[in-house]
Amino acid sequence: MNRKLQVYGMLSLAVVLAASVIWDTSSSWQRLRTWRRSVELLTSESFDLADHIEARTLELDQAVTRFDPARRSIGMGSFKKSTEELQSWLRSKQAIASTSRQRRLLREIDNAIEEYSEKICSLMTPPTESEAVPGIDAIRKGAGGEHGRVLALAVQLQSAEREAMDGFVNGSSRLLKDLEGQLMLSILLALLLGLVAGGLVYLAKIAPLSAQLTESRSMVERQEKLAALGMLAAGIAHEIRNPLLAMKARLHGLNRAIRPNSPEHENAAVIGQEFKRLERIVSDFLEFARPAEPRMQWMEASALLTQVTVLLAGHLGQAGIELEVDCPSGLRLRVDPQQIEQVLINLVQNAADSIGTNGSIVLRCRTDSAVFAGKTLPVSVLEISDTGAGIAPEVEKRLFDPFFTTKRCGTGLGLPIAACIVEKHGGLLQYKTNLGSGTTFSVVLPSAGTASMPNSEVS
Repeated sequence: MNRKLQVYGMLSLAVVLAASVIWDTSSSWQRLRTWRRSVELLTSESFDLADHIEARTLELDQAVTRFDPARRSIGMGSFKKSTEELQSWLRSKQAIASTSRQRRLLREIDNAIEEYSEKICSLMTPPTESEAVPGIDAIRKGAGGEHGRVLALAVQLQSAEREAMDGFVNGSSRLLKDLEGQLMLSILLALLLGLVAGGLVYLAKIAPLSAQLTESRSMVERQEKLAALGMLAAGIAHEIRNPLLAMKARLHGLNRAIRPNSPEHENAAVIGQEFKRLERIVSDFLEFARPAEPRMQWMEASALLTQVTVLLAGHLGQAGIELEVDCPSGLRLRVDPQQIEQVLINLVQNAADSIGTNGSIVLRCRTDSAVFAGKTLPVSVLEISDTGAGIAPEVEKRLFDPFFTTKRCGTGLGLPIAACIVEKHGGLLQYKTNLGSGTTFSVVLPSAGTASMPNSEVS
């Protein structure tokens, strides 16, 4: 569950980083396209309008200087045509002006040229036919104000063009600096995204495979150890059983000859109890060495848990331990009832030993899914949860080792035998523990129609 939260968290972070990279790249691209369009629209001609206007205005002044009163109509027509061409040119260039000040000055220059043209034409045309056309000096003197105004506006336009050029250069410099920063940010986000993606792949793929490999190695080592110990246990059990039976028979004969309530009788009773303990150990050895094949049959999970409760509730109640069953009807299992009952009894007794006195044990059943050999399969789960002290880390390391026990009179074979039985059923034995707040053991069995699962052991 913790790994799932980590995967979901890193996946969310990867999505946020990917969205940030896309947004930053898109923003940079849009700004670059806008700047590129402005460069395409911007030509060197837009910064040379003032020089052109000044040159054309001087040409008009020279045309006035060359005015021939004898050819007044021709001179006026040529002058008006030149001014109209200049005005038309000015109006066409307003679209390429880069600032509002330039466009305003171009309109003012257009108006000034029109006024200049009207002034010159009025001076070239006398009020009556009898009056003489003024001389050139008089015409230039009369139109000098409008001519000077056009040139003054051209000077202002030159200043506006310099400001526009400076603004364009400064703006381009700022834009390139911003784009450089955004590019660095995109690279950083892309690197972070790569790291997060790598971590996500590790958590989602590599870490589970590594955990499975570790579990497989642990399982192989445990099975090898169990196989070796099983062979040894079988040999020892057979060698011990015969002399044990002989000693037990002799003890039975001695009991007849010993006077009741004598010290000898008490000693014989102690010896008898120890013989029984040795018989139990030998039986456990044999069961561990040669576990019987399960005889499968269908049964209700609730009936199995209820049977365990009936067997143990009275004994556990004396210690103040409450035994509860939480299992809905309808969940069917294909198991060997006696073997699985033995597993559950062993786990309940271990839970009771962990509690000591005054606590509760809950037997649950549920359906779930589990991943085995890379496949997700439906399973049935029998759980035994207690409110005991939990399992200490140093005990966890050896929890399934044969002959390891923390009980004063235990053999250390209870959990290994339970694990062997569950594995014979094609399932696995899992546990989760919290030090100080209890432990939950889970018997995970294949559901109906599911093939046997690989043997495994998960904590």
